[in-house]
Amino acid sequence: MSTALTTHVQNSLGQPTPDSAIKRRDGKGSTKFDYLPAAYVIRRLNEAFGHVWSFEVLKSEVVRGEVVGVPGTDNPVEVVALGRLSYTLGGVPGVRDQYGVQTVEYQADYAAPKVNGKAPKSSRPVSLGQAFQGAASRALKKCAESLGIGLDLKTGGEAPEPETTADDVQSIADSIGLDEPMVIALLHAVFGKAPASIAALNAEGAKMVGAFLESVFEAQQTIVPEATPEQFAAYLIASKAPAKSAREIAAAAQAFRKGR
Repeated sequence: MSTALTTHVQNSLGQPTPDSAIKRRDGKGSTKFDYLPAAYVIRRLNEAFGHVWSFEVLKSEVVRGEVVGVPGTDNPVEVVALGRLSYTLGGVPGVRDQYGVQTVEYQADYAAPKVNGKAPKSSRPVSLGQAFQGAASRALKKCAESLGIGLDLKTGGEAPEPETTADDVQSIADSIGLDEPMVIALLHAVFGKAPASIAALNAEGAKMVGAFLESVFEAQQTIVPEATPEQFAAYLIASKAPAKSAREIAAAAQAFRKGR
């Protein structure tokens, strides 16, 4: 059941979203929209509830049907996940349940004739695992939104995309529990190179590393929450599993979970 929130927690959950936390993504056509990364939402929940909270996927399913440009009539269209955010406040438990939906993306068929100058879609999804992760992530953010996190987020693409700095990367690393030597080692293992220090990152490098660390943290929290971010990072370093993209990070998290 839910519980009344104290003034302190209400203030923490409802505080204005800083511009530095807002990311921008392309939408349909020429539209753009703002969103909050799951890693930011998780940090806000930690600040509000002191880590005394958990998230689980109660059920999930693949919705099948016709996909424009994809052969067949029984293709994965989207993944739907029902997530539950559980928290404890003053010794009293509370929950929030919300659905998250993620559209399934398809690989391009480069062997087929181009349509309007582009390769058509094949019948092979890019990654159902990534779609499940995306649906779980959206369910978590919806649960957090019902508590007040990100309710003030502006839509419509009016705000400029914030620039990520080396200080932002250090803040991300600190908030998820990775010290600088582990971050550097992780970058070496995954990308084959790394800066001498986080402070040495330029704007472009900071943006890439910040997004990478947030993807690692998001995959760990949604796919293998029983582990710590440090344990997952150590696995990536030791296994040298491909982890340059969100899809590869999700696959590595699934392999890590199976091996535990």
